[in-house]
Formats: sequence, C-alpha cells, structure tokens
Amino acid sequence: MSHQCRLEQRSVIKFLVKQGAMPIQCWRQLEAVYGPARALGKTQTRAWHKKFREGDLDTNTKDQHRSGRGRTGRSQTNINLIQAQVNQDRRQSVRELAAETGISRLTVQRVLRKDLRLRYVSSKFVPRILTDEHKTFRLWICQEHLDRFKDEGIAFLQRIMTGDESSLPTFAPDTKIKTAQWISRNERCPRKALRSRTRRSTMITTFFDCNGLIHSEFVPQRETVTADSYCATLAHLREKIRCKHPHLWVKTDGWRHFLLHHDNATPHTAVPTLAAMGETGMDMLAHPPPL
Repeated sequence: MSHQCRLEQRSVIKFLVKQGAMPIQCWRQLEAVYGPARALGKTQTRAWHKKFREGDLDTNTKDQHRSGRGRTGRSQTNINLIQAQVNQDRRQSVRELAAETGISRLTVQRVLRKDLRLRYVSSKFVPRILTDEHKTFRLWICQEHLDRFKDEGIAFLQRIMTGDESSLPTFAPDTKIKTAQWISRNERCPRKALRSRTRRSTMITTFFDCNGLIHSEFVPQRETVTADSYCATLAHLREKIRCKHPHLWVKTDGWRHFLLHHDNATPHTAVPTLAAMGETGMDMLAHPPPL
C-alpha cells in the first residue's frame, strides 16, 4: 500500500466520523472501495476513528515525525571504549573486542566500520626492511656502477663474472607435467609411484658471465663452503678464465680485466679470501652488506 493511499483512507475515515459512522462501518466501506489488499486493517481503522471521534477532528491525517529508536549500542561511550581497546592492541579481532568490552559482535563491527572507519588488514610481507642508511648505501653502489657503465659502455657488462652457491637435491622427482605422454583412447592412463624429494642435497658453486657458464664446482658431501675452499675455487676459476677467455686474463694497470661479482657471505669477505684476491689482482664489484 502506497503512502498516498493511506492518506486518502484516513481522510475518508475522518469524513465518515463526521457523519456518525461506527468503526466497523468505516472499515467495511474502505474494504468495499479499495479492496481487501489495499484497505486499512480493522485495528488501524479503529485507531484513527477513535482519534477523530474524541473531538480532535482537526487532527492531521499525515504521520507525525518520530525520532526512532535511540542509539543504545553505538553510543559515544561504547565508541570510546572500543577505540581505547583498539589503541591498546590493533591485532584484536571483532570476537575478542566483543569479549573485552561486553558489547555484541555486530555492534562492535558497525562501530569499527562506520564510526571509527577502520579496516582489518594483514601485514604485507617483504623480503627485507631497509633503513635510510641501507637505501643510501645501495643508491651509492648503483650510481657507481652507472658511472662506470657510462665511461666503459657495454664492455663493462661483458667483464662482469657473477658467482654464487646453491643447494641442489640429490634426487628431484618428476612433476606431473613431465610425466605426460600421448596414448591412444583405448589405452589406460599410465601410473607412477609417488616419490618425495630427498632431504640430502649437494652444494654447487657456479660462475658465469653474459655469454654463459664459465666454471662450476661441487662441494664434497657433508662439507660446507669455507674461506680456504673458496680460495681454492677462485684459483680454479682463474685457470678457467685463462684457458677459455684469454682476453679477460690480460692485466690492465696491474688488475685483471674481469670483474668478480659475488655477495657478502662470510667465505667471500673473510681475510684469507680478500688477501688471495689482492695477491692475484682480482677486482671485485661493490655489493651491499647483508641484512
């Protein structure tokens, strides 16, 4: 029933009251004219009939403005209480806040969303959190490399040899895609036993440049990379460079023509390693310290 239809029926009741009609008569006439689906009910008809009959015929047929239900749950006191709990610990969930404050979960959620305008989000995981000092040092290294690239051009990149250690499992099972094969429609799908990756692994040290792999060396089982073993690996690398890349072996101003690029792991920055590199004239690119 529309609002305009209700106002019309109230005006009809007011007219019938002035004629001396009873409530049941008013209701029957409304039902006959507007139909059972649109006519006012008996209770509503009786209420408006009583209001007009008691001498208040000048009463307006429109609904009076009502303030509505008071805000008992989302009161300012509860808002301040929830905000204080959130400021103490921002990781509390809605259920925990409701248990601490004694307010319903629905009210707590409405206060957080609508009144405090807060969102419940998870932290974004990043590999490292850099300080201003770390960022400044990395910027300085990048700028130094850019300056060398501007001076030497593409030859600067061709001189770089990158080295690093990696752990390889002794057995890596085939993936599901690797086992795919063509079969006829009449053949059954082949089956293969599921095998897990072995826990034992082998350490390998590799060196490569822009043209590909130069030298690789496996670390013996149950051993790790130390300063002495890394110095021996560098000696093998120098021999490979002398044989495979003689143009990079030539000295320029007392230094080898190639540039070694590796991270700041302990074997790479140990005193014996730095001493061996200094004796052989190996030039190393700057690398930021580990975090």
